Amino acid sequence: MNSGPVPGDPPSPDRWRAADELRAAAILGVVAIHATSPILNEAAAGGAFPIWPLLLNQAARFSVPAFFVLAGFFTAVHAPASPGGLRRRLARLVLPYLTWSTILAVLPPLLHGDSAPADLPRRLLFGWTFTGAYFLMALIQLTLIAPLLVRLAGRGGRAGWIFCGLAALAVTAAHYLVAPERLSLFLSTFVAWLPFFLAGILVGMERDRWVARLGRARVAAAVAVPVLIVLEVVESQRILAITGSPGAAAGFLKISSVCYAAAVIVVVLGRSGLRADTAGAPARFARRIADHLAGTSYAIFLIHGAVILKLLDAGPLWWQVALDSPAGPILLMAPAVALPWAMHAACRRFLPSPVMLWLFGGGTASPRRSPWTS
Repeated sequence: MNSGPVPGDPPSPDRWRAADELRAAAILGVVAIHATSPILNEAAAGGAFPIWPLLLNQAARFSVPAFFVLAGFFTAVHAPASPGGLRRRLARLVLPYLTWSTILAVLPPLLHGDSAPADLPRRLLFGWTFTGAYFLMALIQLTLIAPLLVRLAGRGGRAGWIFCGLAALAVTAAHYLVAPERLSLFLSTFVAWLPFFLAGILVGMERDRWVARLGRARVAAAVAVPVLIVLEVVESQRILAITGSPGAAAGFLKISSVCYAAAVIVVVLGRSGLRADTAGAPARFARRIADHLAGTSYAIFLIHGAVILKLLDAGPLWWQVALDSPAGPILLMAPAVALPWAMHAACRRFLPSPVMLWLFGGGTASPRRSPWTS
């Protein structure tokens, strides 16, 4: 797929710049979720979330659904039926997953003289080896069934959207009905994310028509966004009071969160009708940053969790006091984005393509290709 530009390259006619912008925003959202989660988990014992971290956390809840929508979209656009294409897409997902699972879950206990975790096969199977890895397991499953989904979606757009809507209702219902301790298992399956992936396929199969529709719906979606954030915050506090589970309370699949994710996706992708060459200098600068973030989003996703955990364990008293301040999430987010970004840039410069494939799903020969959507 065409995931994003190499910074400095002229825009190519087949790129959907709004998709790059959505990917850039989504990776910042993923980092924001994991930067605020420790605060929310600690506060959950008191029966209420603090407002500022909760607001940032819930405002970022569009991120993972957005990645699945983009994955489905580019799957449809780039015809997943060929065996070679399927193998390449799976390699970009499976190989980095194995690499970083080894680095972050297998090697640390061995280096300390301990044996590998007894539950390692289970953790590998469900994507519990590093922060957010469940996403990769679900995307691997969806990639395997993507040719079937594309064929089914191609038989009728209206029927596909009806099925997508019913699947969304079922997934949302499951979020409320599944026991909180089993939610992490549910999120590791393709079932939880099927509505978003399928919606992306359906949009991708009729891209021109849907780009126009998203543009027309953009204003209404923008009006809905702040309302839905407030509803997310209220619903999160209520679910926490009932269940005592921060995971269930802050999750992606609450009805308010699903509607919010849809609204944000429409707002960002609806920008595709705006001409880049009419933008001023600030917009060009923002676009350049988005280009960098989009192109590095997979590397940031793979590494940011380990950075956040190291920062949380840092010992100096002044640092712990700073993390407890309102600026704490930002202090975690900045290095969690910058360090993977810098590491990816250095590796892309000095490492051969096979090594980059194992580390980041590729990136030396064609940085535009993204494991999110390949």
